[in-house]
Amino acid sequence: MSLDLAQSALNTAVLIYIIQLLPQLWRTASKSSVSDLSTIMIRLIWVGWIMDVLYAKLNAMPIQYFVVSYLGLFQTMLWILLLCTRKVFTTKELLSFFTVVICVIVSPLKWVIKLKFLPILTIGQVCFWFCWISQLVRSLIQKSAQDISLLSMFLSAIGTVCSLVAGSVLGWEKQYIFNLMLVVFSHICILAVLAYYRFYSKQNTSL
Repeated sequence: MSLDLAQSALNTAVLIYIIQLLPQLWRTASKSSVSDLSTIMIRLIWVGWIMDVLYAKLNAMPIQYFVVSYLGLFQTMLWILLLCTRKVFTTKELLSFFTVVICVIVSPLKWVIKLKFLPILTIGQVCFWFCWISQLVRSLIQKSAQDISLLSMFLSAIGTVCSLVAGSVLGWEKQYIFNLMLVVFSHICILAVLAYYRFYSKQNTSL
C-alpha cells in the first residue's frame, strides 16, 4: 500500500513538474517586454537543473527523476530563449547557456564521476532555494510581480509536496527530504507575497 502511494505520488509529481513551467512560458511569450523578472532567479534555476541532471547521472536515479530533470532544463532553456528575444539576455549569454547544457548532457558517466568531489545535491538545492528569494527581493523593490506566473509557482509547490510523500516512503536521502519540507514552506510564503504584489499593483491580474 505504501509503495503504491509512493508510486502514485511520484507519478503525479512527474506530471506536475513536466507542465509547471508552461504557464510561465506562456506568460513570458504573451508579453512584448518584461520588467520585474529577476535574472538572478533565472540563472539560479538554470544552475539548479544542471546540478539535478548531474545528480541523476551520478546516482542512477529512477527514470521519472531523469524525465523531470531533463524537461526542467529544456523548459528553462526555452524560457531563456524567449527572454533573449526580449533583450533580457544577450545572444552571447544564450550561446554560453546552450554550450554548457550540451556538454552536461552528452558527457559520458566516467567524466561525470570525476565531479563527485563536488556537493552537487547541495549546490542544486541552494540554487532552487535562493532563486525564488531573489525574485521576492526584486518584487519587493519594484512593488510588482507582473512577469512571474503564480500558477507555475503554485504547481511547483504541489509537485514538491508529492515528491516529499514519495521520498519519505521510498527512503530518499534525509537531506533531500528535509530540503523538500523547507521548500514547501518557502513556496507558500513567497507565493503569498508575490500574489499580494500582483494584485496590489492593480495591473494585469491573470495567472
